[in-house]
Amino acid sequence: MTADDGDRREEFLSRFFEEGKNFTKRLLEENAALREAIARLQAEVAAGSGVGETPSDAGEKLRERYTRLMGVYNELRGKYEKLERDLNAIKTENVDFAQKYVEIEDQNTALANLYVASFQLHSTLNFAEVVRIVVEIVINLIGAEQLAVFVFDEETERLSCVAYEGVGEEQRRPVVIGEGLTGKVAALGESYYVTDDAGQRDAEAKGQPIACIPLKIKDRLIGIMTVHRLFRQKEGFTTVDFQLFDLLAGHAATALYSSKLYALSERKLATARSFLDLLKIKPARP
Repeated sequence: MTADDGDRREEFLSRFFEEGKNFTKRLLEENAALREAIARLQAEVAAGSGVGETPSDAGEKLRERYTRLMGVYNELRGKYEKLERDLNAIKTENVDFAQKYVEIEDQNTALANLYVASFQLHSTLNFAEVVRIVVEIVINLIGAEQLAVFVFDEETERLSCVAYEGVGEEQRRPVVIGEGLTGKVAALGESYYVTDDAGQRDAEAKGQPIACIPLKIKDRLIGIMTVHRLFRQKEGFTTVDFQLFDLLAGHAATALYSSKLYALSERKLATARSFLDLLKIKPARP
């Protein structure tokens, strides 16, 4: 073995022992770090589960705690769902109350208008003026575009048209009690309405009324109102309309009857005055 071979052997052994020393050092350092990590984990388990408890005991307690938390969560969720249902119910009630409030406001407005109109009806005994007011009420309060007002003539036992708006000659012809739709309604004394859209279109096409309202004082027929068409912006009859028709029928009947009696009494009074004036005339001397 030469000197060079000995030098290489010494260098190899030196590197081998140096690398072994470094490896051992790293292994000891990693072992220490692992022991520290295990110690930290044990400390965390002990702090979380209590001193002297095993990991299985800690896990059981965690499961119990989770079960309790889930129970509280489900209870809170149930209360939340109940509150949400109650809130939805309150919202629905609020919508219903709002709709009823609007309906009541409409009714109050309509009744106020009817009060004013009825005051106008009873503020005059002029027959033509009463008829004009009746027509205006039906147009403005009901929303009728085409209508007619008939008055019963006891001598002819027919209904004669005394006012109209937008209807043709056929719808204004005298009505015989018991004949045709209007005559049958007059005979029965019960109001007639067509409430569905298809029925109203069919009645308009046939020239028939969509509403017939007898004007009566108790059982005595005074006249009848017929509505043949509503304004296009009005979709149909409402509950308020039916109430207005019922109230208007009584007020209009009373006003028409009173004005007819007044007109008749005025004619009789005029005739009597003319007769008395004739009696007062002295014969001329020859």
